[in-house]
Amino acid sequence: MNLTHLRYISEVARTGSITKAAQNLYMGQPNLSKAIKDFEKSVGTAIFMRTSKGVVPTKRGEEIIKYARSIVRQADEFDEKFVHGSTEIKSFTVAANGIDYCHNAFEHFAAEYEQEREFSLFYRLCDAERVFELVESGEADIGVIRLTEDEGEDAREEHEHKGFKLQLIGRGEERILLNETDPAVKEGEVGSDKLSEYSEVVLYAEKALGKRIGAYDLNSGCRLLSALNKGFMRISALDVNIPSGFAAVKSDESRVYCDYMVFGEGSRLTGVEREFFRCLRGEI
Repeated sequence: MNLTHLRYISEVARTGSITKAAQNLYMGQPNLSKAIKDFEKSVGTAIFMRTSKGVVPTKRGEEIIKYARSIVRQADEFDEKFVHGSTEIKSFTVAANGIDYCHNAFEHFAAEYEQEREFSLFYRLCDAERVFELVESGEADIGVIRLTEDEGEDAREEHEHKGFKLQLIGRGEERILLNETDPAVKEGEVGSDKLSEYSEVVLYAEKALGKRIGAYDLNSGCRLLSALNKGFMRISALDVNIPSGFAAVKSDESRVYCDYMVFGEGSRLTGVEREFFRCLRGEI
């Protein structure tokens, strides 16, 4: 048994899936499965059981996982404070531009930390440029932004010269979100020429000509769509928590969105930041 094994079981417990945990840990699923079995053998008890809903802890496993999470966090704190000479972290701020699963990741992240110690957590919604400003000033520890694939390449080149790092979280094809009663929903795809008849709900976009209405996130965007006679919103295939009453259809454009975690190039990712990144990956 070692610290790595404790990280493994903590991640499997958090995601409820060995496959997802392996992806978040950047390792092969067979290797993770073997490591879990070896760990269970070393402690003399089964930690997980497989069900139709995924992998869930056994009663004894829940107790072991609780201790494992505590040990992993203490190890990360020790590493940050003594090995790398940083001071103890007492707060953590995320700046994001309306990405739905990022909200969910933050909620799960906060729920895990709530029981551990005194720790202040903050979540700030803003546009992509403001995300960079907050990270640069130190008002946010990390940022999460969504850009088109082409914009992402330009942003990486531009902002890495300014001292930022952009870590890819995931890629998703564009989807068009509509009221489920819209005729285009039955067709399963909508053309850009047809969308010219609609009002577009946008998240933290710059002012531009055309029928555009600003929203903060997916939920506020859906409320606007409900109020509009003919409206749509561009989302990513990574956005899967679509409220009832709405449907996402394919776009005839081959646009792909890339979601990035933004952090300062000069700073090493702390254990808290790595854990939040794992939470993000676990949501997609």
